[in-house]
Amino acid sequence: PAAAGGAGVGLAAPDGDEFEQAGLEEAVAVVARGGALVVVYFWGPDCPNCDVFKAALPGILDELGEAPVRLVSVEAIGSPETALAHSIYGVPTFYLYRDGEKLGRMSEFRGRRFFVDVLREHLPVASPPSTEPDDPTWG
Repeated sequence: PAAAGGAGVGLAAPDGDEFEQAGLEEAVAVVARGGALVVVYFWGPDCPNCDVFKAALPGILDELGEAPVRLVSVEAIGSPETALAHSIYGVPTFYLYRDGEKLGRMSEFRGRRFFVDVLREHLPVASPPSTEPDDPTWG
């Protein structure tokens, strides 16, 4: 996985997972940067479904490879303000953003295949290569 700020999948999280742990303000800043698909993972302690997701994460990261994805975790259960502000009624909940725009929400982890397919569907589209030669005198 790539380091924060670069392409690839983000950093380390609550239990050493491949997430960039953040407070709400930091998560908003990551979302605002744009470029990559940003997955904000709202989690809570003693959450069996969060544990299932964390166990699946290594395989998810392998499948995503160097895709331009940033994963950011935000602990929602200990912060009622955060949960209310983002309509978090259960964890895990995942919000997807690209270029600062909210694309959607997954209110549960439905398995590795579903999760990877949703992320791939929302990845940024690469710009097509230029058909112009690099030589400015061409023409």
